[in-house]
This record gives sequence, structure tokens and C-alpha cells, in this order.
Amino acid sequence: MNLEIERELPALIADTGLMFSYPSALADLYHPAVEQVLLPELVFPAKTIKIRVATGYTGERKNNSLKYQIYNKVTKLLKEEPTLSLADNFIFDARQDTDVNPAHVLRVAIVILLISETLSKRLGQPAKITVVLRARASNLAKQMYETLDIPTVCTDGKVFGDIIVNCEQLIFQNCFQLSPSLLNFEFKGYQKDTPERVFIPRRGARSLINNDEVIELLEAKGFKTIYFEDLTVPEEWSIARNAKVAITVHGAGSYHLLFNRVSLDNMDHGERFKFIDIFSPYFTLPSASRELAASVGGRWSAVRGQITPEGLQAIDFSGKQLNPLMSPVKDPFKVDLKCLEMALNHLEVH
Repeated sequence: MNLEIERELPALIADTGLMFSYPSALADLYHPAVEQVLLPELVFPAKTIKIRVATGYTGERKNNSLKYQIYNKVTKLLKEEPTLSLADNFIFDARQDTDVNPAHVLRVAIVILLISETLSKRLGQPAKITVVLRARASNLAKQMYETLDIPTVCTDGKVFGDIIVNCEQLIFQNCFQLSPSLLNFEFKGYQKDTPERVFIPRRGARSLINNDEVIELLEAKGFKTIYFEDLTVPEEWSIARNAKVAITVHGAGSYHLLFNRVSLDNMDHGERFKFIDIFSPYFTLPSASRELAASVGGRWSAVRGQITPEGLQAIDFSGKQLNPLMSPVKDPFKVDLKCLEMALNHLEVH
């Protein structure tokens, strides 16, 4: 097989947004106040995705880390990884990206669903795609693909079949514009009865120093505190799909909200999903979460935590690119309750 298809992705527009930042004397020397950051309308332009398919082999797993290179040499001395033949199967090699971060896995899964839909339309019959993961792939990734009914194989060797040959370009594409249609199905294990208002914090890196205070404030407003890391994938996606208001500490499962259907299923009534993202001051990514909210028709706001002198020096004055897995990016941070209340009021959550 030798095939090339183009798929147009429409433009996506994120509404003007407000981010509320920790009170500072920079806002008012004598009366430290919450800084309100106005983010103008943001346009994610239309783009064309090219899908190229050719019968042949994937390469072996690529990994430049010293640890993997040593592991690979040792295992090859002991046992050569066999080539896996999946003739007449479409193959997507997802080993170039991490499989331990759910946001990355879901982004790749959406691309795979897009390719499957596009090939099915071109060929006039269902086109199932098998995803290649590394030999010791995370249980998280395997469970996510299984829940989406996407078959997987786990190997560090070559795979033969009808290969999506430009995986390395496609794997880092955001196809959020089409996520409402691509994810509009009842996945395995879906639960209808889940909380309408959810607070999704995180433990460890980039957790909230004053998490208990935030929980107390939000639970008084009817929010249910849920740690996604304690749940199965179907439980996470069910909560994300049904929530009318979601507040997340960024990185605690924000991307799962791509499953949300509140705005999309209630267009006639004007009801809209509402999303507040709480950012570490050293890992603030409003464009990403605004794109997410816009893709599901939601309203968006954000809260940014307190900046410390050491953190400010590192992020703005060191001249170095920060590693998200190292201090200060990974450090716990404090959020201001007034900021959070202002974000809630902005989205008319009472």
C-alpha cells in the first residue's frame, strides 16, 4: 500500500480570558492587590494534516538516554528483539513520545482516532489502527488505549505492516478542533452519575501548599475533591465528560476534560461548561488550557500562584531553560483564596 491523504482542521477561537494572580505590591505599592491579567482572544489557525501510509517496517524504538542505550545493548546481547509481522494492519509507532504522561497519551490517541476516521472514509470501510508502544509500556497508556478500543502491541523491535510513515510529525500535533466529534462515543466503563462540580488537585510536584484551605473553600460551594491519580481511566473520563464546573491544578488531569460534553450537548439551552486552571507561577501555560476549553465550547479562567524570590530569579533572570522535572518548576506553591473566588465570580459560579 502507498497512500497519502490530507485532512483539513478548522480554526479554533478561544474567547478573551482573565487570569487572577497572587496579590502583590507590584499591583499597588501601598495596597497589595490581586493582579488581573487580561488575555485577548486567541486564534488557533486552520491547518492541514498529511497522512502518509506505506507497507514496510517501523524502525526500532528510538531513545537517546544513556540508561536506555545500555539496557538496549545488554538485552540485544542476550536476545535479539524479533520483528513483529502485522501484515494488512495499519500501524502507528507511538514510541517517540512518553507513555507515562496521560496528557501526551491522550493527544496521541486523538491523532490516531483522526487518522482512523480519515482512512475509513477514503477506503470505504473501517480502518483500525494498531499502536506500537515500548516493550515496558506503562499500564496507564495500555489502559487508556484499551478504553478507547485502540489495539496495541508492546515491543522495542521492528514491526511490519501498513505503516503511518510520518508518525514523528503527527505525534506532536494538537487536533483539539476535532476532539468533540472524535471523542463523542460511550467509551468502555462510562459512568453517568458523577459530580457536577469537581476540584482536581495533585500530589507531589506542583501541588498546592495550602491544599486543605482550597478544599474547604470549594467544598462549601458544592465541589467534590477528586484525585484523578487514584481512579481508573474510565472513572476519570466519566467525571471529565459530565462535570459542569471543573477546577484543576494544572497537570492533575486537565487534558481529560477534552471529553466534556456539557456545552456541546446543551447548545439549545445555552448551558456552558466552566473551567478554572490553577497554575504554578513557574509552569503557566494559559494558551494550552484555553485551547482545551475552546474545543469543548467551555468558558475559561485561571489562577496563578505565589512567586518566590528564588523562583523569580530562576525563571526570569538566570538565562537558563528550566527543566519541568526540577526545582523550581516542580515545587509546591501557594494559591490565594481571593484569586480563586474572583475566578469563580468571573465565570458566574456561585
